[in-house]
Amino acid sequence: MDERDLIMTGASVVSGGRFRNVKISGAGSVTSPIHAETVNITGGVKIDGSVESREIRITGGVKIAGDVTGDEIIISGGVSIDGSIRGEKMDLAGGTKIRGALKGTDVRISGESTIGLDMECETLTVHGGIFCGGTVNCGTCDIDLAGESEIKELVGGRITVVNKGRDRGGFNLSFRKLKIVTSGDSVLRVQTIEGDKVELENTIAEVVRGGDVSIGRGCRIGRVEHTGTIWVSQDSKVDEVIH
Repeated sequence: MDERDLIMTGASVVSGGRFRNVKISGAGSVTSPIHAETVNITGGVKIDGSVESREIRITGGVKIAGDVTGDEIIISGGVSIDGSIRGEKMDLAGGTKIRGALKGTDVRISGESTIGLDMECETLTVHGGIFCGGTVNCGTCDIDLAGESEIKELVGGRITVVNKGRDRGGFNLSFRKLKIVTSGDSVLRVQTIEGDKVELENTIAEVVRGGDVSIGRGCRIGRVEHTGTIWVSQDSKVDEVIH
């Protein structure tokens, strides 16, 4: 890889390429893909291509026209990615929007993230809201709802959905609707949930399949299919149970 660095500030326009370190801030534009050892982008920057690096940090209203690929990816603010995102360790905060798919090992989401296609990871930890237009497939899934969430299909080994804010009376800012939502508004809507061990709160689902299934408070489930134990809270409604 070329040993030169790319450092850009202000409203400059530069072409991409292969670099050692990339540091961009301001309201500039990069007219082609970026390949580098480290990438740090801040502000209202537009990238007309993909970003590939070992370490990626993106903050602010950054718009990326391609994919984002890295070992460690940290994103905060209203970042928009037209392609897919792939990384070993991922931390998404704020109102991140990804039009494509997400694939990672350890994925943490805080705030509100939108993924247009499928998600695949070993560990998924969410505090806030998650919107996924495809299947979320993970080994371990922990979701602490703070606002509205919607997933087409949720599949995993151990799946836990809770609403801790309900106990502490919290609130959260919804980036999708630009409003304050209270803990009582926090809910996950999903068509199908399937896991070895499933524990749910504040979840609306058509079908839940699992080994051991626990339906906590605030749930509305069409059908539960289980092979192990089942528990249903008096504060929830399940139309049909199949063992």
